[in-house]
Amino acid sequence: MAAARHHRFLSAWFCPFAHRAHIALELTGVPYEFVDSLGWTLRGEEWHHWKSPELLAANPRGTIPVLLPERGRAVYESQVCLEYLHDLNPEASTLLPSDSFGRARQRTVSEFVNRRICSPYYDILVKRGTSERKASFQELLASLRKFSSQTVGPFFAGDELTMVDIMAFPHCFRFFVLEHYRGPAFAVPTDEEELQPFHRWLKAMTQHPSVAPTLPDKQRYLDHVRKYADATARSKVANAVRGGRAAHDMDDED
Repeated sequence: MAAARHHRFLSAWFCPFAHRAHIALELTGVPYEFVDSLGWTLRGEEWHHWKSPELLAANPRGTIPVLLPERGRAVYESQVCLEYLHDLNPEASTLLPSDSFGRARQRTVSEFVNRRICSPYYDILVKRGTSERKASFQELLASLRKFSSQTVGPFFAGDELTMVDIMAFPHCFRFFVLEHYRGPAFAVPTDEEELQPFHRWLKAMTQHPSVAPTLPDKQRYLDHVRKYADATARSKVANAVRGGRAAHDMDDED
């Protein structure tokens, strides 16, 4: 295989969706430059995103991650970026298996992760009603039990990191936010037998050499995400959840 082209990685340190692509870049060894392309600005009492001109030119939706290869077209949406990085060197990448069924299962479980693990995280963090938060937390726990039951160990499909691991990890790593802002009743239980494979998986992921360099500082992240917890954030995800939709159903009007 020819040497992989260098990529500009349009990202933001705090974004769990961009975090997926960051891990995959480290795992696949594709050369990249991290480019801060999305941040926050205070307007009155509300926080709104600012987006770099380069980001808006590459992806009119203004979402991250975006991969910009030299002399190539932009690639965006986190799962698409993962599959793209795999396809740059499929012989060496562990993101997707070579067999059709294995690839199909990776995509199916990744969709489950988005809908049943990532979206409830935002419901708990953003929604104002206590009963709504509690219902979303129970949905999250049920989904984590299912994920846990299907995890081979140490990673989801065995000894190697795959797409499912990277799709799930950034939000799972951030679960400490829920206990901090919503109280101890929203902590994922550490003593529940059904969840032990999940906790072992989370520890293995955190220690993986392609993951450890990408981890945000927890206190810095808590400071950042306060704007979601106190309802002053105005972003596509926050707007979707406040509008009664799931985070994965955000659209261009949000």
